[in-house]
Amino acid sequence: MKPDVELLGMKELSKKFRELAGTPDSRKMNKIILDSAEYVRDTVKSNIKRFVKRRTGLLEQSPIAKKIRRKRKGENSAFVRIDRYLKGTYNGKPVIPNKYAHLVEFGTRGKQGIGFFRKAADSSGPRAERTIKIGVLKIIRDIEKKRAIKAVRA
Repeated sequence: MKPDVELLGMKELSKKFRELAGTPDSRKMNKIILDSAEYVRDTVKSNIKRFVKRRTGLLEQSPIAKKIRRKRKGENSAFVRIDRYLKGTYNGKPVIPNKYAHLVEFGTRGKQGIGFFRKAADSSGPRAERTIKIGVLKIIRDIEKKRAIKAVRA
């Protein structure tokens, strides 16, 4: 079920969003986007657990979700990546998952890739997008209540 959204008064709404930068509503938006990225991260972890042969378990621990700090106000972003600071050992040798995760994802000359990251992005992307849409609608409805304007008809 996709929510149908029609925005009314686009100039007024974009002005209100610009005013919201740095306010509690902006922090709510950051939380919504980070929650969506964390869902994708959890899907990546479960794909690693399901598809990748375990040696040390470090690759399974390495996916992280973080929000991106932007200099421009009003922009909210998050990403999922392999933690470059996670380190461990295997048979007495240092192991850094950041150095070999791409080889597991895409493969090498002798071994086919598994694609744990791509599978997670493809399968959990629509749910993450839906979560963000619903969260934005809630924020807009809160703005409507505070400002007594009608911005969304869903």
